[in-house]
Amino acid sequence: MYVLTENNAVVTYPYTLRMIRTDNPNVSLPKHIADEDLALFGVYRVSFDEGADIDVRTQKNVAASTPVLRDGEWVIESSVVAKTQDEIDDYDEQKSISVRFQRDELLSKTDFYALSDVTMSTEMATYRQALRNVPAQSGFPNTIDWPEV
Repeated sequence: MYVLTENNAVVTYPYTLRMIRTDNPNVSLPKHIADEDLALFGVYRVSFDEGADIDVRTQKNVAASTPVLRDGEWVIESSVVAKTQDEIDDYDEQKSISVRFQRDELLSKTDFYALSDVTMSTEMATYRQALRNVPAQSGFPNTIDWPEV
């Protein structure tokens, strides 16, 4: 992604290499234009701020719509925003589906112990029951104490 600037101010964002060719029809440009050559036209690469560490359940990083010049580079900054209750509920629903899938995978790996011609040990029965009880844990779906065999 690129930005077209003039006097360190944004003129056009986003800006593409096709646009530089369209805006400069009388200039012969190579297929791959070096950053130094782009700068002659006031065109610069734009990078994205990695964003702050967040609580993914209750917060999100929101990218700005226009880049800013920071330490000599054009950057799309992001800010931390609280999620709405609907977004939190959606996150929890998706997380619970994922955790149940993990639980079901672990159960399926021990299904052969439940066959009628196999004697299941007390430890295995306890483990399988603990897996089935995962959704009843107080921290479910965000904090899981996974049982071990």
